[in-house]
Amino acid sequence: MAIAQGYGSIATNGLIFAYDTGDTYNSYLGRPTTNVLANAGLSTYNNVSGNVSSNLYSTSETYRGATVWRQDLTALDGSGAYYLSNGNNPGIGVVTGGGGGSANTYTGHTIYFKPTVPMHSIPIYLAYSNIGGWQANTTPPENMGDGWFRAYVLWYDTVTRADGKYWAINPLSTSTGQTVTIYWAGPFREDLNSTTISQFVNGSRSTTQSVLDLSNNSIVDVTNASFITPAINPQLNFDATDDFINTSFLSQTIANVTMEAVVYDTKNNSGYRAIIQNNVNSDDALYIYPNNTLGFWPCGGGNLTVPANQWNHVAVTYNGSSFTYYVNGVSQTVNSSCADITDFQFLRIGGYGAADGERWGGQIAVAKVYNRALSAGEMLQNYYHYKTRFGLT
Repeated sequence: MAIAQGYGSIATNGLIFAYDTGDTYNSYLGRPTTNVLANAGLSTYNNVSGNVSSNLYSTSETYRGATVWRQDLTALDGSGAYYLSNGNNPGIGVVTGGGGGSANTYTGHTIYFKPTVPMHSIPIYLAYSNIGGWQANTTPPENMGDGWFRAYVLWYDTVTRADGKYWAINPLSTSTGQTVTIYWAGPFREDLNSTTISQFVNGSRSTTQSVLDLSNNSIVDVTNASFITPAINPQLNFDATDDFINTSFLSQTIANVTMEAVVYDTKNNSGYRAIIQNNVNSDDALYIYPNNTLGFWPCGGGNLTVPANQWNHVAVTYNGSSFTYYVNGVSQTVNSSCADITDFQFLRIGGYGAADGERWGGQIAVAKVYNRALSAGEMLQNYYHYKTRFGLT
């Protein structure tokens, strides 16, 4: 079973639950949103048509669920070359319909763009609108890591608006007669339920549609979770008080188990911190203990330290007679039996029990459960899969 595009190098045999917030195509679709408007249409935005020509047309391709448009900009004279060079852009790009937003609602606007030539250090005039004061030129574009970038703005007003949005492109340089090609995808507009910008994929997301189980065994409910602004590793954020996520019925009777996660702990040496818990009997949980060591409650623990305030790959395997703990590729085996491991029905991520305070503080970017004990080689393979992406030690 393949996890997803770009994630095929991890062990998948026996996987009964997994999410990965870095997989924004298959697992993390972004925080819940409503009233999504996509593919509102693009037209040429060109304030210097006598100096720069623009040819804009839609392609047969899509990106993030939106139609991809191609725009060819050509400098017709020296002034046009100046306008298309080094951030001297007086307004050349695209304009979208469907701007504005609902009254008393945070509104997020985004567009994706893919340059084919070097860009100025500020490659796009971000989120310009003819509503006074509604600009976000200080918000840098987000590098999607696949050649595409995202320009976005968060806006709030007490009045319902209807307005187009203007996205002006800034090449580094060009010359007379040279064609500059830019690809665009979108636009998207969302009425948000918080000030956190979403991932902006096509379609609304409820609290059971925002994070998808890559193994397709369970529904993930993020009702009690928080979100932080997407970056290279967009994240769920756990506030250490009342944040957690639940899964639906797994119905997995097992004798051996592997729990694995990529985490960022901000509660250094502050109580018990539950990462993944089998919520059938409030037992069977991957934990960080108050002394910052990794353990499996209630059956045992090791002495591998999980450093705070950095990304770590952590895991535990149980083969029926011993536990092996892993922190960033280092392992420790502890001989111990654990009669409690019998079945896995509901999982809780980032919390233990209903309201006992043993909540996770920080991020849990990846969480996985297997119905078998992975081998040392498989665990090392999984660790190296995440090592570069998260800068693991």
